[in-house]
Amino acid sequence: MKKLLLTLSAFLAFGTYAQTILYSEDFETGGTSISLNATDLSSTPLGVNYWVINNAYTGGAGTVTCLGFPFSFTVPNTAAQPGGITGSINSNYLHIVGEAAVNSGINCSSFQAADGICTFNENNFSKMTSDISTIGYSDVTFDLYWMLGGSPEIYGEIYYSTDGGTTWTLQQGQLNSQTTWTQSSFTNSLWDDVTSLRFGFRFVNTTASTVAEPGFCIDEINITGTMATSNPAITSSVTGGIEVFCGGDNIEVDYTVTDVALNMGNTFTLELSDETGSFAAATAIGTASSTNMTGSITGTIPAGATPGMGYRVRVNSSDVAQTGTDNGTDLIIASTPATPTITLNGSGDLESSYAGTNIWFQDGFLITGESGSTITPLADGVYTVQATNDTCVSAVSDDFSYSTVGVSIDELNDFSIYPNPTNGIISLNGNHALISSLELLEVSGKVISVFEPSIKTIDAVGAAPGVYFLRVSTSEGIHTLKFIKK
Repeated sequence: MKKLLLTLSAFLAFGTYAQTILYSEDFETGGTSISLNATDLSSTPLGVNYWVINNAYTGGAGTVTCLGFPFSFTVPNTAAQPGGITGSINSNYLHIVGEAAVNSGINCSSFQAADGICTFNENNFSKMTSDISTIGYSDVTFDLYWMLGGSPEIYGEIYYSTDGGTTWTLQQGQLNSQTTWTQSSFTNSLWDDVTSLRFGFRFVNTTASTVAEPGFCIDEINITGTMATSNPAITSSVTGGIEVFCGGDNIEVDYTVTDVALNMGNTFTLELSDETGSFAAATAIGTASSTNMTGSITGTIPAGATPGMGYRVRVNSSDVAQTGTDNGTDLIIASTPATPTITLNGSGDLESSYAGTNIWFQDGFLITGESGSTITPLADGVYTVQATNDTCVSAVSDDFSYSTVGVSIDELNDFSIYPNPTNGIISLNGNHALISSLELLEVSGKVISVFEPSIKTIDAVGAAPGVYFLRVSTSEGIHTLKFIKK
């Protein structure tokens, strides 16, 4: 089981020390923190021997073909594990297996020794998949359980890398002649206070005359370090020095952790105070899962936040729990106008419920040059509006669908009406001989009156104040004339 941990086993006062587990792997959930059968150090990925992770301990008999002849062999049971190993006595473990043994149904630890005739020299390498940081830690210790029979020519090696696996340095060689599980620990000052550290394991198989099972076996890997904790703190500042925000705005906050040992499951929480700077009823506005000692968190100012000039933010950690100090500077949350609504007024214009500055859109596109509370629609479409007080902008209004009932307003001036607006009596000018029908429509498109084609004066006195259309049908097409009844 991968446990890239920073577990604080003692979190004490100024001047004391905390022993920390920086990494742990017991292989009980698959060992995903280990990359098997890598090619580092001129190693063979899958040869006559290779690395596996399982919980097989039972040996058996098998056969292998060499020079065309079958040869029998026996693999002994792998030794049971001691109580110090998680899941013992027969837990999952990392180990070498021989291809011939696996083909014979034997999956416990084994290896096919190099003899220079049927099996030739090869190495097999496995390694940690990612680096750990030991910044702030001393006395970094690498600890594991292992065993390997082998011989002076067949042995295990432990390597480390401080550059992401680009180069490997031998820490311990000639691991052999150990047929039961044993625990070993290694320290190296070069592992202290580095940003990148990982370990690898190589099984070396060169020609030998006398060998012993089992193959290289590894379990219960732990990397620990000691960290002095003098003044644990989490400080924060608003990225870019921004001080004025609106409801719904994103806010990015940089944080720095000092002398706090964070576990792998840690979550940072960005909190917002009330308008007086009090965190008594703080609001969580953002989170980030991380063990990084420096970083940033993005949060969102609540849309309904009370306008005020004394807000603060802070960053807290969950594991280990640490309450951060606030950012040290007052933040302003400005008022945001309410979401406006659009109506069609008596002049046939679209009107926003917000009396101040408005931002108008048609079909999602900004209408340039329009910032008042009313606009005259120049085309059919879906209109929306936002209200702004020059600092904050409201949410977008509901859609308002404006339509001239599907016919084109007369652009050729073949016909005209006057006066417009009118008290109810309007005159129609144009070539009346071409008119085949004459209709009065509400803005919804409903026909409310039909007139004789020859009539030149339209009586709309009885109509309620509002916007109307006079639809003139001729042999040349339909003309729609808009007018306003006062």
